[in-house]
Amino acid sequence: IPVFLFENHDLPLVSVSIVAVAAEALLRLRGGGPWRYATLDAREPVMNEPDPVRGWRNRPGVYVVPPYTKAGAETTHTLLPDGSRATSRGEAAGGPQLVIVGGSVTRGSGVSDADTFAWKLQRRLPGLHVVNHGTGGYGTFQSLLTLEEVLPRGRPAFVLYAFIDHHVVRNVAPPHWIELLARHSRRRQVAVPFCTLDDTGRLARHLPVRHPVLPLREHLATVAFLERLVAEARGRGRSHQQRAVTEALLLEMRDLAGRHGAGFAVVQLSARRDVAAHYRGFLRRAGVRCVDCVRELSDRLRVPGEGHPNGRAHTLWADCIEAKLGAGLQRLLLSTPAERVPAERVPAAKVPAAKAPPAKTPAAAAAPALASGGGAAVRGGRD
Repeated sequence: IPVFLFENHDLPLVSVSIVAVAAEALLRLRGGGPWRYATLDAREPVMNEPDPVRGWRNRPGVYVVPPYTKAGAETTHTLLPDGSRATSRGEAAGGPQLVIVGGSVTRGSGVSDADTFAWKLQRRLPGLHVVNHGTGGYGTFQSLLTLEEVLPRGRPAFVLYAFIDHHVVRNVAPPHWIELLARHSRRRQVAVPFCTLDDTGRLARHLPVRHPVLPLREHLATVAFLERLVAEARGRGRSHQQRAVTEALLLEMRDLAGRHGAGFAVVQLSARRDVAAHYRGFLRRAGVRCVDCVRELSDRLRVPGEGHPNGRAHTLWADCIEAKLGAGLQRLLLSTPAERVPAERVPAAKVPAAKAPPAKTPAAAAAPALASGGGAAVRGGRD
């Protein structure tokens, strides 16, 4: 090798370049690659808009989504001015509100308005006004943030939180979840708020964060790899808190509904058996009604080419919710706000077992299991 090469001041740059090329080659040989955006939603209209608190929210409008397969049909999504999805074709019912929150399964991604379980509940329970605030990608925390915004301006009589087990992950926004949303950024779900527990075990809220963006990410695998390393460093330690964070959020949701004179329940739509059993037990100890409507989502119950539950699955959920909550909801919603039992006034964990229970209000007598319980947060283990 000519000696003058070692005397060249560009030698460090050449060395770095060789290392960079070698790293790029190694990453690609191991299956890595530059940043790529997802193509599943390439034909979907954009149905979300940025929100400084929740990260994103439903964008009002009427959207027609092309079919996901040749044999499929287009679907219509009607998002009202308040961000909720339509639950009827006419004017909104004037009765007390049943407010439903959750993620894309609740909103009804992949199906038309009339195929969502919220629409089906509206048809079956005409005495109330079903409001579907489900939003794609939301977990428990963003659902709570939604309730904090919409309950003060509505007529809430009952809040129903529709739970799937992935909400537990979303509540702490681990790096892989933020990255997945970023890859689907056409949906504008790119900045994610999350919660952790502070040193005293109290819930700490965090403003929305994004996946790192570095130059040349769409050209070099090494850049995409560095982005992931930065994201992992930022999010280290959050995932192990996801169960305890979710438990604390559920209690905050219960208490919020109670402060607005509304009943509260959780309906489980899709979850692993162990996760579903854990939260049913936790909510039972907290005095919160938890309805088990879990369905195994086989291909027969999914939208071909898209993956979300189809209209048949939504019908099964509507059947389950009506069977387990319908009659009690009807009677509860006919009561006055003063007759409803606010969550913070019935601290189940503090009522001595030997004492006789207090006299029930008409609403509580009609649907005792729908009344929310109180008590301090119970910190659990890890999912």
